[in-house]
Amino acid sequence: MSNVEVADFPTMHERLRERTNSHHLAAEAALGMERSFASIQNYGALLLRLWGLHAAREQAIRRYDWARAGVRFEQRRRAHWLEEDILAIGLTLPPLPPLTHALGTIELAWGCLYVLEGSSLGAQLILKKALLLPGISRMRGARFFTGHGAATASLWKQFVSSLNGFDPRSAAAAQVELGALQTFDAFAAALAVPAAGTDTQAA
Repeated sequence: MSNVEVADFPTMHERLRERTNSHHLAAEAALGMERSFASIQNYGALLLRLWGLHAAREQAIRRYDWARAGVRFEQRRRAHWLEEDILAIGLTLPPLPPLTHALGTIELAWGCLYVLEGSSLGAQLILKKALLLPGISRMRGARFFTGHGAATASLWKQFVSSLNGFDPRSAAAAQVELGALQTFDAFAAALAVPAAGTDTQAA
């Protein structure tokens, strides 16, 4: 976590971007681009881990009144695309894993959603790697990484606009930050562990 004082941030987005940066980078590093795209088997293992992370959190936070905050939550759900991709490459879905941290308040849920939404930006870059794998296309096996395509940037801007409704110096903002930190850490922990039976060597 950054040591920059919260009073230095004019917006909630800037607070989160700065104070969660090291956790964000750790989650990105855990993804292991070379390992995850070395084979279709490793890619499948990645999809399964991402599905567990996204599906469990989407299920946990969907109960909140996102419309009141100007967020169309159902439009932003992406775990079902991971499910499509997993089935498309011949795998089956395991039981949904339990959450590793509580999301019992709307503020914690906002922090979680910040991470989930932000991952859609990185997915656009990862898509290029996925499309190099045999049998993978935008609509078969890489639907999750394709996401909303050209609309991704505008959807992110809309989300940030709603997020900035929080006063970055408030107690609520501290809870949003905590939710983001916990979610980044959960991603880093889950993505760093290769699934059993995968080829962990880069091609």
